[in-house]
Amino acid sequence: MRIQHRLLLAVGYGMLLLAGIEFAANIGRRALLTTLPSVAPKPPAVTIVRSTGSPQFSASSPAWVSQVLHAPVWNAQGHLVRLPTQRPILVFAWWCPHCHAALQELKRLGDLNRFTFVSLWINAGTARPITVKNAAQADAVTNRGLAAIGVHLPANHLYLAPPTSTMSHLIHGVPTILVPGAHGWSTDNGAPTSGAGWSALLRA
Repeated sequence: MRIQHRLLLAVGYGMLLLAGIEFAANIGRRALLTTLPSVAPKPPAVTIVRSTGSPQFSASSPAWVSQVLHAPVWNAQGHLVRLPTQRPILVFAWWCPHCHAALQELKRLGDLNRFTFVSLWINAGTARPITVKNAAQADAVTNRGLAAIGVHLPANHLYLAPPTSTMSHLIHGVPTILVPGAHGWSTDNGAPTSGAGWSALLRA
């Protein structure tokens, strides 16, 4: 009887010990999960491109163009809207040097009012990340960058792509130009480097 009693006690202690180990392991797992940092999604690859001379436009996939034109963007009033389609569209980044050159050339030619402009990748371009959470912040960052190069875009021609907009992944390089035509939209990854090139673009 004594042996059986001791065996039962030993089994009981062993079960208690296993329960204690499992409890401690669960506590450890929970603590680990609550202290691990969240991992931000990887940003899209950012590419700066430039064309030379006259633009080399190519027909764009209707599905891709539709996605770009339907991507939500902020307008001057801070509302999420779709892009207008009656003018050529120049997608730029406020920190991109080739975009600066394109914008300054359009200013020199007096053609800023003939385009729709989209400010993209607003959070990028600086050593320290910029956090843009709303249209007012996006507008301030974009226009501060434009003011530094002496360019002021018409408010009703400027649209701002939120960092979470699908456009951030649809556009793969800046500047990018989209031009409407009788047979659909054409695109060029880059921008003309001469007045004649811009004139050809506007006649396209």
